[in-house]
Amino acid sequence: MESGFRRFSVRTLFFLLLAAAAILIMAWQPFQNLESLGHMALGCTLLTVGGWIFKPFGLPNSISGLFLLGAMLICGMPAGNVFAGFSQNALWTLIPALFLGLALQKTGLGERITVGLLKIFPCSWAAIICAWVIIGTALSLVTPSMTVRAVIMIPIASQSCRLFGLKPGSRDASFMLLITIFTAIFPGNAFLTGNLTAPIIQGIFDSTRGLEDSITFDTWIRAALLPVAIITVVTVVLAFFFLRPENPLSKEAFLDHISIKGKITREETVTAAVLFVSCALFFTGRYHGISSTAICIMAAVILFAAGVVKPEEFAKGINWDLVFFFGSGLCMSSIFQASGVSDWLAGILSGLILPIVRNPFVFVLVVSVVLFIWRFVDVTTLIPTTVILAPVISRIAAETGISPSVWGVILAVVSISMFLTYTNMWTAMGKGMVGDYAWSEGQLFRFGSAFFLAAMIGLLVSVPYWMGAGLL
Repeated sequence: MESGFRRFSVRTLFFLLLAAAAILIMAWQPFQNLESLGHMALGCTLLTVGGWIFKPFGLPNSISGLFLLGAMLICGMPAGNVFAGFSQNALWTLIPALFLGLALQKTGLGERITVGLLKIFPCSWAAIICAWVIIGTALSLVTPSMTVRAVIMIPIASQSCRLFGLKPGSRDASFMLLITIFTAIFPGNAFLTGNLTAPIIQGIFDSTRGLEDSITFDTWIRAALLPVAIITVVTVVLAFFFLRPENPLSKEAFLDHISIKGKITREETVTAAVLFVSCALFFTGRYHGISSTAICIMAAVILFAAGVVKPEEFAKGINWDLVFFFGSGLCMSSIFQASGVSDWLAGILSGLILPIVRNPFVFVLVVSVVLFIWRFVDVTTLIPTTVILAPVISRIAAETGISPSVWGVILAVVSISMFLTYTNMWTAMGKGMVGDYAWSEGQLFRFGSAFFLAAMIGLLVSVPYWMGAGLL
């Protein structure tokens, strides 16, 4: 209780210090090239980001985001600018995608896919790693929700630890579980619809002058597929050596206890058909011209019409805290533009970044390392940082030709940072799901270090490819 009170006090203290700085900015208005409305937007944004990071009084992310919207209305900003983020395609891709994830989890189709694939592979560490990579990638094709994939995969991994006889807290169990979380959340970054980070970035870019329609399914996969593939492979290899499992796996124990129960149901068949058609439409968008948003919406409608998702489950399928957090994050971009903050920040940051863009390797290295360091502060998966950088990215793209997709990929990769529990919501969620099998902070830091090194290798190796593809 005492340590919990101390943690609460420290978090509250940091929030109050940030709030004092925000109030000072709004009252004193010290920046000469920024108008009054811009100072108000900057101060209110600091308060909102402080709420997201420090969670004062236990406020959820959605409430901190709604504070920003209400405050800007009070400051006299037109509602069209304040709420512009809620009209973005990215938000309306997220909402129906949550229903797709609910159907995958509710019908048991996700577990059937996962366990079925695991039974195909021999029970060795190398084979299990390959199985988790394939399962994570396969699930990312049918649901963009990293949380849904984690909810499906983590309990099976935890059960596998028990069946393999792995000791709680051991390097073996920690490696198994952390690899599972990583493969649930990372490989999907190769596809625009394989995660929720890319649609957020797409939405922020679409609401920024000069970046409209700069990210599509095709442009994203063109920029992301190679680095994500390299980072995935290198991470699991480095993590194996950093955590170094001690014991071989028992094939007999696993096959004797894991099974898929029951025949495939009508609901599973419908869900599988809807997801298969949706994936096919995602990958053929250049030919039929139907947006990913429209595909996701119609898929959700079909699931409701077919009775797979019931009307009474509407509230269950939607995480409203996530929706309003997501939407308010997208609104920050239009608020910054309408208040002049975007142009003001672009002038400052462009001068710092432009000197390093002449050398693509130096540019990718410096930007990636700085963002990884900054990720210890911005715990909201870099949403506020992306909003701040968007006008800078627009200016740099116009002056140097660096594709916004490259920026998007770097931001998406860094957003997965796994150094500490508080920097990665899925490791925090997983720790609460696995009970005694939870890893230590030291084991997580070693895994996070493996991911950091893999990310730097993958991004730097991709530079020649990006240059050849005209993206750098």
